[in-house]
Amino acid sequence: MGEVTSIVESGGLLLFFQLRGVRERSVRPLGEVAGILRAERIRRWEDAVSRAVAADLASSIQVRTNQLALEGVEAPVPENPAAAPPPQMIEY
Repeated sequence: MGEVTSIVESGGLLLFFQLRGVRERSVRPLGEVAGILRAERIRRWEDAVSRAVAADLASSIQVRTNQLALEGVEAPVPENPAAAPPPQMIEY
């Protein structure tokens, strides 16, 4: 206890670590840890998906929007279905 590592350089920082305590390993029932394991697996999956999406977006073609041209475009007028005449009935 209290042992200190040698200095480690990481990301321009000088770090050292001190051992504060040790917890003994123990075997726990699956029912007790299943939720924790599931949440950890979901978190890892979501992180992997986020990294993949970010990499895909970074490698995609960059699109620039011409704001002046976009402002000149008029949005289509939505049709009011209540004002439309009823459909023709088919006679047999």
